[in-house]
Amino acid sequence: MIGAALPGRRLSPGAPVSGSGRTYRQRLGTLALPPLTEEGGLPPGVHAAALGEVRVRFGIGSARKKTLFLRLEGMYRVAQTTS
Repeated sequence: MIGAALPGRRLSPGAPVSGSGRTYRQRLGTLALPPLTEEGGLPPGVHAAALGEVRVRFGIGSARKKTLFLRLEGMYRVAQTTS
């Protein structure tokens, strides 16, 4: 599933959005991805998410994260065209 791109902010879903009095989750609506585990990964299971949400959670920050996300996005686009 793909949705509209989410703002490129590095915030956890429960983090307050500065000056808004609301959390990131409240500002964007319910996110599909659950909070990360203490080890920094997703809990076991299948988690449907929009590509924009994946970018916000995993593709922002270091140059390596950005590069890996761009590769993932490219693979996603190819998969879309090949059905």
